[in-house]
This record gives sequence, structure tokens and C-alpha cells, in this order.
Amino acid sequence: MIFKNTENIRSEFFSLFDNEFKSSAPHFSSLQCNPAENEVVQPFLNNSLYQIYTKVGAICSENSQNLLDVTSLTGFEAVYVVLEFLFVYLEITKDRTNPGALQMYGEGVMAGAAAILLVTNQQNLYNSFSICETIVRRYETDFSVVDNPTVRKFAKVYSHVYSAMKLALTTYQPAVDTIFTYM
Repeated sequence: MIFKNTENIRSEFFSLFDNEFKSSAPHFSSLQCNPAENEVVQPFLNNSLYQIYTKVGAICSENSQNLLDVTSLTGFEAVYVVLEFLFVYLEITKDRTNPGALQMYGEGVMAGAAAILLVTNQQNLYNSFSICETIVRRYETDFSVVDNPTVRKFAKVYSHVYSAMKLALTTYQPAVDTIFTYM
């Protein structure tokens, strides 16, 4: 179903919540309705990625003068590699009282991060400084590492997270290339 008047729907939606959330309505003014199942998704994807680029591109860009100094990195990738580590760690430490990160947040975290990494051109920095990737590669290649069940579980969970991230990156890459080509 395509909504003809998105402003009415948006105002109805925000009226369902308290005043504090209602006051945040202007921050969501660029949101548009999702495409229906029978609609072509590519224009929606291009538009969504372009909105991410215009809204957060400058905020999330890397401004460090020395990309080899990890402590000086200020871009989104510097924050996301830590969040990704915590995401995987929460997943491996889940129990009956604490649901895992995947159960709480799903794979949308990786999809959103992939979009920001691509529109800010930080995919290579993310690959270089990924904490999880370093742990897993060390675990797989260093013979002196003791076979630890926690690290083994970490590697298994990260494999899933990495696959979800890689899927999002490869899905978004053509759309991001199009955005940068026609800007």
C-alpha cells in the first residue's frame, strides 16, 4: 500500500507518543514510506543511501591527519569497530536473563553500519582496524593461542556478523557508486 499523504501519517504516528518524542518529529522529516512488495526497491535504496550521505556524511567522515595512529581516528569506523566488538561480546555472553545482541537488535545494525561506511568511504579503514577481525584471524593463524571455548564461540558469532555486514556492503555498493557518479 502506498500512502498518498505521508505528512498526515507522520503526524498521526507522532501523536501516539509523549511530548518529548513528539518534539523530535522534525528530525524525521526526510523519512519516506517504504516501497510496497510489488514496487522496485532500487530507487528507494538509492534515495535512502543518498539521505544517509547528506544527513550524516559530514558528521561521520574521517578527519584524522594520521590514519596509521588508531588513537587519532575520529570517523564512524573508529566508533563502529568498538560497537561491533561489544555486539559480538554481548551475543556470546547471553543467557536466560540477558538476551543476545542479535535477538535484541537483529542484523539491521550491520545494514545501517554498512550504509554509513560506504557513503563516508571508510570501508577499507573498517577492514583494517576491526577488533573482531583481528581476534578471529589471530585465533585461526597463531598456533600458540590456546583453544579457548569462549574465543571459539566469539569466532563463530563474528562469522555470522561478518557475513551479514558483507552482504549489506555488497548490496549497497552499486547504489553508492551511482550516487557518487551522478553527484
